[in-house]
Amino acid sequence: MVVALFRSDQKADQVLKYAIGPDKNYNKRGSKRMNEQKVTARLTANNRGLVIDIVGRLGLDIHREFRSVYESSPKCERYAVNLQRCVGIDSSGLGMLLILRDFAGLKKDNMLIVNCPSRLGRLLDMAKFDQLFTVQNLNQGIS
Repeated sequence: MVVALFRSDQKADQVLKYAIGPDKNYNKRGSKRMNEQKVTARLTANNRGLVIDIVGRLGLDIHREFRSVYESSPKCERYAVNLQRCVGIDSSGLGMLLILRDFAGLKKDNMLIVNCPSRLGRLLDMAKFDQLFTVQNLNQGIS
């Protein structure tokens, strides 16, 4: 749909890259880089919360890894997704956050997206994720 709004595919690609972030999985030659994306989880000190750290791009290619991380952990009272080292989110990544929310069955106050870079924060804001999650940007407190 975005391609139809612009005269050249190159310009549409630039707009999409700004909206969802550059694809860091590929080098200049177009070969896929390995071991750059990672999903890890850790329990908080009181064992009541789970922090899921995303490194790289939050998209369909890490769906299984993302899902297995929280499904294999004990049920918690609070979930936080740390996006400090996340370089981009696509539509399937947004869907994965919604699936996590459904899995946890918790209210907004206990579903956190933390250390969110400003570009990703704007994307989450446009998608109205601030109504479903408590979003904390890198440069500001919890909203």
